[in-house]
Amino acid sequence: MSTRLAFSHNTYWLLMMTLMVTSTLMLMLGQGPVGSAVRSPAPPSPSPLSASIRFATVDVVIEIGTVPLAAWQVEFHGSIAGGEVRLVGIEGGEHAAFAQPAYYDPAALTIDNGRVILAAYSTNASSALPTGKTRIARLHVSIRGGEDQQAEFGVTLRIAANAVGQAIAGAHAAVLSTTSQHDKGS
Repeated sequence: MSTRLAFSHNTYWLLMMTLMVTSTLMLMLGQGPVGSAVRSPAPPSPSPLSASIRFATVDVVIEIGTVPLAAWQVEFHGSIAGGEVRLVGIEGGEHAAFAQPAYYDPAALTIDNGRVILAAYSTNASSALPTGKTRIARLHVSIRGGEDQQAEFGVTLRIAANAVGQAIAGAHAAVLSTTSQHDKGS
């Protein structure tokens, strides 16, 4: 008799598990049990920030004088009143030594604080490194909200170094230009 009870007990639990799995799958597929009405969740109401999204490119330059630039680190920041600025892409610089996109923390792209730290280095010989003013990066940003406002961008030079790792005195970074901040719709 105990064998029969164990068999019946196992059959009961197998049947219950099958019903639970089937019900769960039906609910996930939007099909409730027979005779029930399953409603799709209401779409989220648009937030003020989703009213418009614009895109722009921002060129970042470093002025280093006559000393060849081998490494650099900058902090880029963007802001707009009544909205947010997010970095969505990074291109390399104009000189072959920095043609590849800069290094950065990918997690910074998901944080809505409008700032990211970028860095790059080159192991090229000093004769193959840039001097003077050079574009080190072209940044692509999305601008959400703040339709009547112009986004503001800035850059802070953390370090510019020569081929032997010494800081370059008098070096400075700037935002050289931006494209028009055109509307891409909602």
